[in-house]
Amino acid sequence: MGKRTGKRTRVRWNIAILMWAAIAINYLDRTVLSATTPALMEEFGLDAAQMGIIMSAFFWSYALFQIPAGWLADKVGQRFSLAFCVAWWSIATALTALSQGLKSLLIFRVLLGIGEAGAYPSNAGVTAKWFPDKERTRVSAIFDSGSKVGTALAMPLVVWLMTMFGWKVPFIVSGLLGLIWVVIWWAYYRDPEKHMYVNQDELTYIRDGQVKKEGLNQTKSMKWYELLKYRNIQAMCVGFFMLNYAIYFFITWFPAYLVQERGFELMKMGWVSMIPPLVGLVAELIAGWFSDHLYSKGYSLTFVRKLSLVGGMLLATMIAFPDWLIPQCFPLLYCLFLMPV
Repeated sequence: MGKRTGKRTRVRWNIAILMWAAIAINYLDRTVLSATTPALMEEFGLDAAQMGIIMSAFFWSYALFQIPAGWLADKVGQRFSLAFCVAWWSIATALTALSQGLKSLLIFRVLLGIGEAGAYPSNAGVTAKWFPDKERTRVSAIFDSGSKVGTALAMPLVVWLMTMFGWKVPFIVSGLLGLIWVVIWWAYYRDPEKHMYVNQDELTYIRDGQVKKEGLNQTKSMKWYELLKYRNIQAMCVGFFMLNYAIYFFITWFPAYLVQERGFELMKMGWVSMIPPLVGLVAELIAGWFSDHLYSKGYSLTFVRKLSLVGGMLLATMIAFPDWLIPQCFPLLYCLFLMPV
């Protein structure tokens, strides 16, 4: 492979777009069930408790298989692991159209969780290989913003497809989108040293910007369970447990809540359900840029990450406040986010 010289290429950002698309499809596929929940409950005679079991089935298999999925990505490489996982969950999504009731919905949701468990571990490995340290927060925000786009897109798109063609068609369409992505990823992705479109200038820029040269050091690996003894890992586990508990209300029960408790029509529910993920998309991109900006100015990674995570979660708590109290929070928000650091 000949490495072209001259102006530095920017292939890494094409890789970032593909990672973004994978996460967008990931969340589109997991959100289809939420948008179709009113129709499924009516057709199969499911009550709220049974629907809750179906929704939680995804998360049990998703959580259980994340560590094995990370091991697989490190073992066989992210090109194969991400393609395999997206193909798996896309097929599981499409097959959900064959559901006949509670048991079959449970099976397909478990299969979906197994496949989707590999998305973030694989993307983390790709980011470590393709991006210098100073760009990692930004690219992580970019590809994770796909979760908001996928969720936002799912609501009106799925409701429209369901209204026009029935609840089965959204599952089939979502599954096909994932399989198309797999073909594109397999054809385009290679590690930086092997990619035909990366010139030496970009490769040097990536490697010189990494404190630890990913893919170049042959150090002894650590057992995954040994990570649990570190305080930072423990704090991350607790923090993401709390964060995801709030996030997944909007991904699971929010559409049904709007229809059943607020009396929204289906299409109106689809549009209103877009609001939380779209606001999250804008905020995440700004936070990613702002974090990299602070890091480039000399602030420690610990401070930068705590500012974004803790500040964002404090903002999210306002959902539980009564309406009259929210304006009283503005002075606190000003102190947290707008005053010079």
